[in-house]
Amino acid sequence: MLVFNNVTLIDGTGGKPIQKSTVIIRGNRFEHVGSEISYPDDSNIIDLHGLTVIPGLIDCHIHLGGLTIEKPGKAIGKVSFIDMVSFFWDYLRNYNHRRRLALENGVTTIRSAGDHYPHIIRLREKIATGRLSGPRIFA
Repeated sequence: MLVFNNVTLIDGTGGKPIQKSTVIIRGNRFEHVGSEISYPDDSNIIDLHGLTVIPGLIDCHIHLGGLTIEKPGKAIGKVSFIDMVSFFWDYLRNYNHRRRLALENGVTTIRSAGDHYPHIIRLREKIATGRLSGPRIFA
């Protein structure tokens, strides 16, 4: 059992932050979130005094690959083969960086708004089966 104690909790309901809260995790499930309660002495207790816990955030419109266009004019009209290959290479490389960045910033769920198929589907499957860490993906 993992116990985060003495934390400020923002529960996402619009209410005021709850001071001196306790978050208890058993296995991979939240067992308790809220006011301080008692817990077994053999629990792994982490004092989070001065820190805040929030629910996971959802990004409803994201391109994990990114939209990195250095010269906007290239998006319209003729594009060289070299530029196209470079764009797709950067796009695919961004997937790993941005999935980690999402989690580091509290985003636990994303809705992909047009990432390349089948890459986004493969990434979604790897995350869903635990082979990669990352936010839950709807694509």
